[in-house]
Amino acid sequence: MLTRPSVGQEDTKTVTQPTIEMPNKESFHLFVLAGQSNMAGRGEVTDADRQPHDRVFMWTEDQQWVPAIDPMHFDKPKIAGVGPGRSFGINLANSRPDISIGLIPCAVGGSPIECWLPGGFHASTKTHPYDDAVKRIRAAAKHGTIKGILWHQGEGDSTPKRSQQYKTNLLDVLNGLRAECGSDPVVLIGQLGQFPERPWNESRRRVNWAHRQVALELPHAAFVSSDGLTPKSDNTHFNRFSAVLFGYKYAEAYHNLQNVIPHDQTDAVVDALDQLRDLLRRDEPLDSQAGQLFSSCHAWLTPQERLQAVKRIKEPEFWVAENIRGYPLAEQVALLSVIDFSNASDELAHRVADVSTMWAVPDVDATRQWLSGIESDYCRAHGLEAVLATIHERDPSASLDLLRRLNDQEAEDLIGYAEMPEFDLNAQTWAEEVAKFESDRLRSFLQSGSVVWKLATEDTDAALNYIAGLPQGQQSPRQGWQIIATWMRQKPSPPSLILEWIETRLPEHLRSDDHYQLIAQWWHPIDRASLVEWLESLPPSKRRDEALQGFIGEESHADIDSAYQWASQIKNESDRRLVNARLLRRWLSNSPDIVGKLLPNADVTDEDRNDLERRLRGKW
Repeated sequence: MLTRPSVGQEDTKTVTQPTIEMPNKESFHLFVLAGQSNMAGRGEVTDADRQPHDRVFMWTEDQQWVPAIDPMHFDKPKIAGVGPGRSFGINLANSRPDISIGLIPCAVGGSPIECWLPGGFHASTKTHPYDDAVKRIRAAAKHGTIKGILWHQGEGDSTPKRSQQYKTNLLDVLNGLRAECGSDPVVLIGQLGQFPERPWNESRRRVNWAHRQVALELPHAAFVSSDGLTPKSDNTHFNRFSAVLFGYKYAEAYHNLQNVIPHDQTDAVVDALDQLRDLLRRDEPLDSQAGQLFSSCHAWLTPQERLQAVKRIKEPEFWVAENIRGYPLAEQVALLSVIDFSNASDELAHRVADVSTMWAVPDVDATRQWLSGIESDYCRAHGLEAVLATIHERDPSASLDLLRRLNDQEAEDLIGYAEMPEFDLNAQTWAEEVAKFESDRLRSFLQSGSVVWKLATEDTDAALNYIAGLPQGQQSPRQGWQIIATWMRQKPSPPSLILEWIETRLPEHLRSDDHYQLIAQWWHPIDRASLVEWLESLPPSKRRDEALQGFIGEESHADIDSAYQWASQIKNESDRRLVNARLLRRWLSNSPDIVGKLLPNADVTDEDRNDLERRLRGKW
């Protein structure tokens, strides 16, 4: 019979569990859960978290295997909750019906890395985190094979003194635990929480950087991002949803590492290897059938064979991008360097970005040099965006310096497809920094965009004065719209006041008739009646046509019949016909009979009329 502590009772009391048939040792894969409170779990426990999985177990404080339910940890019984361990285990079990998962809880809330050194003591829980973990590992390992160590820790070391030694200590701890496991388990290092309400200080940035460095330096290790995860109200611990999601992220990282580790060769793998090696002996491109073979046996190929295959596979976005995840950084770089990027895809762009993120940690300039040789500007842009984001994560001033040094090709890539980090600088400082950028293209782009936007959020006149000081060729209606849009968003004002400001203060060369379409869209839900009054006061002109189109777009959401009548007032024939066709198509989904009556005399192009008639026949 298996026992486990009864929820809400002292640890010495147990409740009887049904007899459970434990898996054999070879198919029982064990994982150590180590670190601080976010690994132990502080998410709210729901009924779903108490539902056992028939192949996921946990090692209890009294050294028993029982079905894994939350809370699994016993570091602080009164506040222990949902962590990432259980969802990690369930994901692995569901992906491999032939194995069972054993989770070994070892995390201790509030424990700095010093407590995780051999002999270390954690006073508030009166535990020895490392020594206690070793005892549990040795006892649990008698029943299965330890496959991995999940680590999440570092909040307690985010101080100036502790963070300086963190990387060295973390390497010592993880190498020690790995040695105790005896089976060279993978190491998965989770990123600290990224909570806007609790921004990182320099010490926390240093700890996070150590996590990234150690994940690169240890063999068979991975860094698990916390992007998108959210906290409880304490802004310290992951909420239940995020803790569960973090478990899935750990599982994905584990799958990626396992995917590139050659295990026992099955007959299917041997057959795939034979076929692929036969194809590699021929000097021909490799089609999708070869790509499928590569997917099933790449881990058993030699590095040189993998390089040959990747170079010749015709559709790398399908067969290469996902399959090379998990290989050491140097091999991923080598494989991506021989790929044909002529038909770049999101899959390849994401792989380039992931590699760039990893490579930027040890060597930013080498990463930039590598990116410059990639044929696809789309992939280059994603890689550069990843480099900037990674450096910004460590030191925002370093990412600003990198932006300052970008060349024109990098600037063009970035402007076309990617985003830049946000810098916590006031408008004047940002303007001064942008003026120092070496790339004329990037400097001009930012001076016409984000600098004006930042200035306008603080002082409209300052934004106008800044634009006036730019070369004439850099002044454009785009900048005028930046000021108008900022005003509408941040300074709720009567639309009439904004229109008066445009007419009296905004220089003519910074205006555009397109602005009035956008203003009408914004004005409509605020005060339709005054908008209609203003429209009726405008003389026929392109400006009025643009304003009418903005009004009609909003009007059609509530009253498409009214919108259609207003469309007849658009003077430009091409614009009027385009708007009429757009409204009729929208009307078609709900009232095909009305469209059928209107269409014979509708003011639309012959091409749109034919298209609408075909759609009507389909409706009727």
